[in-house]
Amino acid sequence: MSVEISILALFLVIIQFILRKKIINQEADRMSETSGKHVSRWGNIILVVMGVLFFIYLDLPDLNLKKLYWLGLLIVVLSFNFLIEWKYIRESREHIVTLITLVFSLIYSIVIEF
Repeated sequence: MSVEISILALFLVIIQFILRKKIINQEADRMSETSGKHVSRWGNIILVVMGVLFFIYLDLPDLNLKKLYWLGLLIVVLSFNFLIEWKYIRESREHIVTLITLVFSLIYSIVIEF
C-alpha cells in the first residue's frame, strides 16, 4: 500500500507542475492575496485534522476500507480547494488544475489501488 501511495504522490506533484506551467494565468491573483486566504487555510486545516482524527478513532481493520477512507478524504480536500479557488481566484484558472488533479487521482486510485 505504501508504494502505491508514494507513486500517487509523485504522480500528482508532476501533474500539478506540468499543468500549472500550461494552464495558470501568471498575472492573476494568488490565494494568499485575496480575502479567501483565511477560508482556504482554516478549511484545509480543519478537514485534514478531522480526517486524521476520524481515521484514528474508526480503527478500520480492512486494508480496502482504509484505502477508501483516504481516497474519500482526498476527494473532500481537493473538492474544497477547487471550490475555494473557483470562488476567489477564478481568473488564474488554478481551479482547473485542482479539478484535473482530482480526476487523475481518482483514475489512478481506481485502476491501480482497487
